[in-house]
Amino acid sequence: MWQPIDKAPRNEDVLVFAPNDQPTIVVAKFVDNHLGRWWEYADELLLDAAPEGPQATHWMPLPAAPKPTE
Repeated sequence: MWQPIDKAPRNEDVLVFAPNDQPTIVVAKFVDNHLGRWWEYADELLLDAAPEGPQATHWMPLPAAPKPTE
């Protein structure tokens, strides 16, 4: 379930949603450490296109990984 971005956990990968001109869902982490606070996006191509990253409004936990099959 999507939650407001201000409730996102710190230093943990999550999915974020940005309702920009082209709505975007990406994996990101809110870094909060002695160097400062910022969003770090997993998609480097996204950062090349928009160095500040998308203006996210909501987040949700990453889904569990699939179980291996035999």
